[in-house]
Order: sequence, then structure tokens, then C-alpha cells
Amino acid sequence: MKLDNDRLLTATEVQDFLNISETSLWRKRKDSKFPRPYKLGGNALRWRREEIAHWLESQREV
Repeated sequence: MKLDNDRLLTATEVQDFLNISETSLWRKRKDSKFPRPYKLGGNALRWRREEIAHWLESQREV
């Protein structure tokens, strides 16, 4: 079971995972290749850890 990869990350956790600032994360959100967050209601946004990890891996190949 891959529970860790299915984990939903907050914006702060994504920033920590990628070692980027809040501003950089919101800029990346505008990039169509960056994973889109899931809206959980209200202002709650979450990203799947697995999608962020795949995106990061794809950046190495560029």
C-alpha cells in the first residue's frame, strides 16, 4: 500500500518539499505542466504528493 504517495500536501508542505518560496509556488501554479491542486472546500487546496514527485522528476529530464 502506497499511503505516503497518496498523501495530500498543503501549500506549505509543497513549498518545503520543493524548497521554494510561497511566491514561487503560486507562480508555478500558473504553469500548465505543474500539478493542479485539489479543492477541498472553502479555501483549502491540497496537492497529491505523488503528482508533485512526478513533476519534480520530469524537471530533471529537461
